[in-house]
Amino acid sequence: MTQPTTTPRQSYPAEWLVLIPKIEALQTDLKTSEALGKNWSDKDFCEGFTGFSGNTWYQLRAGSYPLPKTVAARSRLTQQLHDLFEHAKGLLRTRDDQAVRDRAKQAATQFIETPEYTAVRSAILAANAKAAYHSEERLVIFVAPTRGGKTYLRSKLQQEGVVTWHVQATPCWESSYMAMLRSLAAALKINQQFRSAEQAETEVLTRLKSQTGVMAVEEMQLLSRRGKALLKTILNETTITILLLITPQYHRHMLRSGGPDLAQLLARSEMTINAGQVTPALVRAFAPKLWTHAKDDSPLLRNIATEANELGAMSCVARVTRMLKALQTQSGHLPNQADVDAALDAYRRAVPALDANAPVTPLRRKAA
Repeated sequence: MTQPTTTPRQSYPAEWLVLIPKIEALQTDLKTSEALGKNWSDKDFCEGFTGFSGNTWYQLRAGSYPLPKTVAARSRLTQQLHDLFEHAKGLLRTRDDQAVRDRAKQAATQFIETPEYTAVRSAILAANAKAAYHSEERLVIFVAPTRGGKTYLRSKLQQEGVVTWHVQATPCWESSYMAMLRSLAAALKINQQFRSAEQAETEVLTRLKSQTGVMAVEEMQLLSRRGKALLKTILNETTITILLLITPQYHRHMLRSGGPDLAQLLARSEMTINAGQVTPALVRAFAPKLWTHAKDDSPLLRNIATEANELGAMSCVARVTRMLKALQTQSGHLPNQADVDAALDAYRRAVPALDANAPVTPLRRKAA
């Protein structure tokens, strides 16, 4: 009597029978999304993977790869399948990272060159020119409300190469000068084997003295006294231009009660640029095709501009525009007053109101 033939798959360990479908699902995900411009054949999928070839993976998927005869060989292949699973997850992360970069690139190409952007860019170039004759007036200040486009503007300038380095203060900067120095060192790509703040400060200043460029600093209100003094020292002892991105509240604090450290820093200012009001024309510029039926004095555009100036500025316009574009895609009609009101209401419910006129009370902490 003829015995039934056993296929290789029937002899696979249970662990393989779980891993192989999981890996195959990730490969299908890559293929379906046409990630990174590849068709994700087995050869594509295993490219850069050192465990085994695409042909071996094909046989494992098909269940035709012969089970290794020794325990050691089977264990080695089990580990290779685990490694392939991690390799596949890494490919998905690469795909997702690329998608983020593509969206950022697309946003950059859609950047709206406001008068403030032009003014900040021109001020930076003017400050850079002063480095040739050792002028300390190389501080540029951009004042805009929360969600008013400070980060968006800085990102655009950095993509253009106008801004060289960027650091964003974090809460620990208020009480730790070393935290600020480490962030600066990271931006400057300095090895951070520091034994003391003095050593870190020396290395940061030494690196900056050998460089030319622009350092953008966000969340200035979180700097300690020593941190503010360091910015002044950078302007004194290097040719670096500093771009500060701050809110109107903190700018008022700097002018009225910032103390001698901030007063000396502001004395080195090339120019202070204040973000202007959002206008109906600016609302249109975010999506011209969405407003072909509306003039600049239309209540549709005026209402969005008014709401943006009361709450959210550029961020408000961007988010409301995205909602209206999505609605237009679904419905096929251009926005009417009811659509605008609904989008603004959704924005109000999502974003809490801020009191732009509230005074800034600095925390009473001892500087490190």
